[in-house]
Amino acid sequence: MFFKKANMKFLAIADTHLGYASGRTAKARKYVQNSFFKSFDYVLQQARKRKVDYVLHAGDLFNRSKPPKKVISKTFDHIENLLNDGIGFIVVPGNHERAKLPDTLLTYFNDHFIIFRKLSKVKLDEITLIGFPFAYKSPITQINQAIKLANNDSSILLCHQLFYGAWFGPSEYHFSAKDALTTYHLPQNIKFIITGHIHRAQSIQANRVVFTGSTERSSFVEIIEPKGYLEIDIENDHHSIKFNEIPSVSMKIIEHSINGKINFNEIEDKLTEYRTLVRLTGRRLKQTELDKMYTYFPYQHWPLLSFSPKSINFQLKPIYTAFSREFEFKEIRADY
Repeated sequence: MFFKKANMKFLAIADTHLGYASGRTAKARKYVQNSFFKSFDYVLQQARKRKVDYVLHAGDLFNRSKPPKKVISKTFDHIENLLNDGIGFIVVPGNHERAKLPDTLLTYFNDHFIIFRKLSKVKLDEITLIGFPFAYKSPITQINQAIKLANNDSSILLCHQLFYGAWFGPSEYHFSAKDALTTYHLPQNIKFIITGHIHRAQSIQANRVVFTGSTERSSFVEIIEPKGYLEIDIENDHHSIKFNEIPSVSMKIIEHSINGKINFNEIEDKLTEYRTLVRLTGRRLKQTELDKMYTYFPYQHWPLLSFSPKSINFQLKPIYTAFSREFEFKEIRADY
């Protein structure tokens, strides 16, 4: 039996990166920052709608280790409202937060708001949840200590680490065993690991590791990746994990080859009002050409426009390749 008399529902997210902002104007940066909060609010509304017991956050709640006070206040207001609706919130600090989250009185006055400031465990009815902050050095040590902490309890592990087999981006880059953790040595009582860090939702290592993915796009390499959350149901003799997509800000990448003189009109005809990256290929840009590029496309009119590469010393070469397969997160169901 998986969890004795267990029947709980979780909503799992990670890499919300609240406070993230990009753009060529203050208005554009505010728009992007608000889009990240909009996605965060959306998943919390889904938690209410689906009547989950807890929202689990696998790290990088904030985009910076010292976010602005307004960002901290707005974030904790969202969490407090969720707690007031009877839904708990559990989070591990990620690498963007340098393994430490800002302090808040919520953790002192509400037992259902838990920050794993160090390796520890919490009992949720018959379910044992073990978590630890992002480990810069020897994360395998933290995993091994988590195994000891679990003892023989049926457990779930919440963390923000990189695992072997994870992949991301249109080029489908895979992390090797030298760069990442494996779960082959995990005992069967640790049923699965929920983690963040990689922004693409995926299940790897025989479904023992699940990445929630991020809730909004912070990089153009994520353009082809849907954003969302994991819905996790745990019952007496099985568990299921399902990916649910949420609305996210549109992005567009325009490829433009420069072999001779730059034709600005051709580039302009391809532009949209969305966050757009113009990828220039063919040859190296001169400084005068780069200056003219930004003069022709002033930030006042194109606040969400960016160019790649940005440096004239960088040899122009393909940085974005055609996506070779569709996104897929097969619903997981494990019976016992």
